[in-house]
Amino acid sequence: VASAIEIATRNRFVAVQRALNRIGYGPVAEDGLPSDEVANAVRRFELDNGLPITGEPDEQVVERLVSIGAMQSI
Repeated sequence: VASAIEIATRNRFVAVQRALNRIGYGPVAEDGLPSDEVANAVRRFELDNGLPITGEPDEQVVERLVSIGAMQSI
């Protein structure tokens, strides 16, 4: 059984995946699971937006996605 934290983390990841697809950084699976495709999409987004290149959908990535209207705040 998944914990509430695991569910929240997976839901956040799905939201980031969906946003990346929406703004042209996909196609990536919207399954809430990490993959090379997602990491590469995040790196391209970070590069294009002047963020540190980590490949992780961290708080800076989420904040930028929200600020450009690609996703809602979570």
